[in-house]
Amino acid sequence: MRFILFIIMLTWGNNAWGQEQNPTEYPYGCESELSKLYGYQRLVCLKASFIKAGFNSEVEFFRTKFDSFAVFVESTFNNTAGFRRANFKKEAYFMEASFGREANFSGAYFENDAHFRRVPFNSKADFSNVSFNRLAHFKGSVFKSKANFRKSIFLGFSNFDGVTFDLEADFREASFYEQIYFREVTFNSVAYFDSVTINSETNNPNFRLARSPLQGFEAYFVRTKFKHDASFGYVRFDYGALFNQASFDSLANFNEASFGSWSEFKWTTFGGLADFSEARFDTLTSFNEASFDSLANFNKARFGSSTNFYGVAFGGLADFSEARFDTLTSFNEASFDSLANFNKARFGSIVDFKDVNFNTKVDFENVIYPDTLDFRSVNTSNEIDLTYGTLDSIKAIDPGYRALIALEDTDISKFRINMELFKLWFPDLDFKNRGDAEKIISIYENVLKQFNEDGLLNSYELLDIEYRSFINQYKGRYFAHFFNKYWWNYGYNREWIIWWSLGWFLFFALLNSFFFNKLMQEVYPIPQVKTNKNILSFKLDTVSGRMWLIAMFAYGILVMVKRFISSLYYTAFIFFGFSMKVEKLEPPQTTGSYFLMGYLFLVFVIGLFCTGYLVAIVFIA
Repeated sequence: MRFILFIIMLTWGNNAWGQEQNPTEYPYGCESELSKLYGYQRLVCLKASFIKAGFNSEVEFFRTKFDSFAVFVESTFNNTAGFRRANFKKEAYFMEASFGREANFSGAYFENDAHFRRVPFNSKADFSNVSFNRLAHFKGSVFKSKANFRKSIFLGFSNFDGVTFDLEADFREASFYEQIYFREVTFNSVAYFDSVTINSETNNPNFRLARSPLQGFEAYFVRTKFKHDASFGYVRFDYGALFNQASFDSLANFNEASFGSWSEFKWTTFGGLADFSEARFDTLTSFNEASFDSLANFNKARFGSSTNFYGVAFGGLADFSEARFDTLTSFNEASFDSLANFNKARFGSIVDFKDVNFNTKVDFENVIYPDTLDFRSVNTSNEIDLTYGTLDSIKAIDPGYRALIALEDTDISKFRINMELFKLWFPDLDFKNRGDAEKIISIYENVLKQFNEDGLLNSYELLDIEYRSFINQYKGRYFAHFFNKYWWNYGYNREWIIWWSLGWFLFFALLNSFFFNKLMQEVYPIPQVKTNKNILSFKLDTVSGRMWLIAMFAYGILVMVKRFISSLYYTAFIFFGFSMKVEKLEPPQTTGSYFLMGYLFLVFVIGLFCTGYLVAIVFIA
């Protein structure tokens, strides 16, 4: 049978099989028919079995309809092979076939699985505008010339594992709707993936044979080698994208790419420019131990979830200017050999720079700081200035809100910090432990010393208050902490003493006005203050009706005011007096008199305390 097929193919090898010919001249199992849908003559093959066939002349299956299996296993196409706009109803098998010249499948339609495993394409391979409704299997194939998959649609699983692209690989505007494997692929020239769509659903009515319901799958580029420029600009990865252990020897362009699910670039090597500018990472993103030998451009990139740059080596400029990190971001153990630019970046919750090496300048100017900054065990050769950033405007509505910053085991002299924005944080230290407490005290003292040397007086003041508060609490002096904090803010708000003194004085004056006459007559009379037995004299018999009520109300108000004024004089003699004469105290007549006597001593002591502080701050001033 194979011998007969071979004789037939030799006989019709030079025919243009897509043209209308005498039916006896068509390949085995094929006949011509008029397309009812489009009105043109086309070839229909009920059986297409060309196992190990040899095609020495140009082959043309233009618009051919393969109603059954199309089998070209181990076939050899020594000249141009044309399958333009062919329709494969069943599985198409091209495993280990060989294309010596151009292989043109442009516009072909594979309704079932398409197998191109281990196929060498020695010339141009054109799969542009092809529809793969199910499996597209190119594992182990070699494209020695341009591979064009532009605008192709992959509705099923796409497997390009181990493929080698020697020249340009063009996947621009292609659409992938299920799992994609590009593992251990080698791109020896430019790879274009611009505007590719990788998602889980389609509304195109022509995709009637697509699996339903469509599920979201990942794109795998694990251990893929890009020897030349690789462009994924504007690509939309709606599900996971894996580039682990991939290598980009030249440009890696992910400009404005969108990662709708998790994305991983672990142990990936970027030899040239890595452009992630304006890229969007909606969920978990990991660049663990990746290396950027040239510019790493993340300008205006947005990271919507946890982002990990653990152990990343930035050999060139690391540009995160105007980037946005919404949640946890880790640069733990990363190294920056060139400028680390975070100018105008916006951080959300936690940023971890623990054990990072900054070997050159770091720019945090105009940054919006996160809730927590971890700079423990940081090694830097240049100063890190944290005085020009701001806090989140919404969170900063709370007047007590400040970001936490950890500086344990870090050279404090390399930092400039605005303590109006930060508060020291000690995540691994317990102040109840003596050794940890001493370490905390040492950090406080070193930072205070640095503030003093740098002339950052406001920061020094804020940190000194924190430091004294910590010392009091560590030593269990809670009352001392409470008193110093609220009385005069550890000496930094001495004007508070005036307001406290005035407040106590007015409070006691008001209290004294309620039993003023009793204090004057039965407890401690002061001759300079009148008792106000007859404060005012009214002849109420001369008024009546509504005017009488108004007169009574006015009379009551005047009595209260007069009594309060007298109480002010009385309280001033006791509150601001430096002594109380015991001999002037009246012998207590009732239990209430004993209470009032003790109360007056309390007023005197508090007044003496306030007066002493007032005199002290006058002399200090």
